[in-house]
Amino acid sequence: MKSESIKAISAALAEAQHEIQAAIKDKENPFFRSKYADLASVMAAAKEAIHNHCMAVTQFTGTTDDGKIILTTMLMHTSGEWISSEFPLEPMVKTTRGKDGEVIEVKNNPQDWGSYLTYYRRYTYAALVGVPTADDDGNAASNKVVAESSTGGRVPAQKTYDKPVPVKPEEKSQVVEVKVKDVKTAELKTKTGGKFLKYGIVGSDGKTYGTTKIALCDLAHSAAKDDKPLRITYTSKGQFLTIINAELILTSPVEAA
Repeated sequence: MKSESIKAISAALAEAQHEIQAAIKDKENPFFRSKYADLASVMAAAKEAIHNHCMAVTQFTGTTDDGKIILTTMLMHTSGEWISSEFPLEPMVKTTRGKDGEVIEVKNNPQDWGSYLTYYRRYTYAALVGVPTADDDGNAASNKVVAESSTGGRVPAQKTYDKPVPVKPEEKSQVVEVKVKDVKTAELKTKTGGKFLKYGIVGSDGKTYGTTKIALCDLAHSAAKDDKPLRITYTSKGQFLTIINAELILTSPVEAA
C-alpha cells in the first residue's frame, strides 16, 4: 500500500539505502547453534539513515473484519507520503501431549506470541526499508520448543514403528540403548511456508535424538511411562542426531509373553 504520490519518499529512500548498514548478527540461537540479528540490531542499522532523510518507521497491529490479526509496517516521509506493508499473523497453535497421552492444543500463549510478533516485525521492517539480514533463526521463530512431561499413551512393547529413514552412503548408522528422560516438540516451517512437527527424544545419555514421526514420539512416551529403555538406531551429522528406527527393550520373558 502507498500514498497517492511516492515521488519524494522514493527519492529519500534511494538516498538512505546508500547509508544503511548490514544488521549485526549479535544474538545466539542455542537451539539451532547459530547467530542472528535481532529487531534492535535491524533498527539500529537503518535508524540514522532514515532520520537523515526525513523519514520514520512505525509498526502496529490491527484486525480485519473477519477477526484476523494484521501486522502493518509503515515508512513515512515529512512530505506526507508513505509506503506500507501488511502481513497476516496466524494464530500461534502448539500441540503437546497430556499425562494420559491426549493431544492438547495451546493457542496464543502470550510469551510465545510476543516472540512470534517480534520475529515478523524484524523481517517486515528489514524488507520494507532494505536492511541486509540473514534468516539464521527462521526455524526457531516459526516456533518455540515446547517441553512436555515424559508420560503419554501406551503402545505395544517390542514393536518397530514406521519405515526406517534411508541412510546415505556417507552416513553410518549407530545404535544406542537409553532411557527416555523427556520428549520435546517443535512446530517448524518449510521453505514453502508449510508446517510440520519435529520431536526431540532426550535420552539418559544427555543427547537429543530427532524425528518427525509421531509414532516414534508415542513410543518414547510409553518407554518413559513404563521406565523401559529404548534401542535407537540413528545417524549423526554434526550436532544433529536423526532417528532411523527405535524399539522398546523388554527386560524379562514375562513381559515379552
